[in-house]
Amino acid sequence: MSGSILDGAGRGNILPRRKRRIFLWLLLGGLIVLWFGAFVPPILARNGLHGAARVGYWLYRPICHEKGYRSVFLFGPQRVYPLALTGAPAGMNYERVLESGEPIYRAAGEFYGNDRFGYKAALCQRDLAIIGGMAIFTAGFLIFRRRIRPIPFWIWIFCGCAPMAIDGGSQFLPAFWTAQERLRESTWELRVLTGLLFGVSTAWLALPSLEKKDGSCH
Repeated sequence: MSGSILDGAGRGNILPRRKRRIFLWLLLGGLIVLWFGAFVPPILARNGLHGAARVGYWLYRPICHEKGYRSVFLFGPQRVYPLALTGAPAGMNYERVLESGEPIYRAAGEFYGNDRFGYKAALCQRDLAIIGGMAIFTAGFLIFRRRIRPIPFWIWIFCGCAPMAIDGGSQFLPAFWTAQERLRESTWELRVLTGLLFGVSTAWLALPSLEKKDGSCH
């Protein structure tokens, strides 16, 4: 009889564990599709399918600003075109790309590229890094999840959230004492670094916590 009770307890624990594993695989698959899907619109545009490309950019618009000077470009001479505010040479900056005469901060979201400069991905540099970091950790967690413990909440705040908040938020500070419209503009390296830190730390905080809760029921 005790054996049947143990078997029943075992069966009771198998189902949640299987559901959790399915959830992790679905999460990983969704992150991979979301990451690689961001490169579909520029591929479509490069092949002349501009209508389909616009639909692709429109689908990603709710989760990303899609500003060209913070994006990755395909099929052009450069992978990134930073603003002159970053100190990039004039021949490389985004002001050279956007020649519409419109205010650059507004028009940069609508301009998705051309054959001369290439076509931007549908996710910005930081969002690609966030999603990539979450996918990398999720893949590792599927393999080593019993050995990984959740990070403390304060580490997530100071190592995951704070760097991204400071780097991203400081870009909106006005430079009253100079002729510049804004104080600074981040670089692609900082966007990728802070995005990775946030993505990995967020997954590291959340996913092992689910495992820990299930383990406490054994």
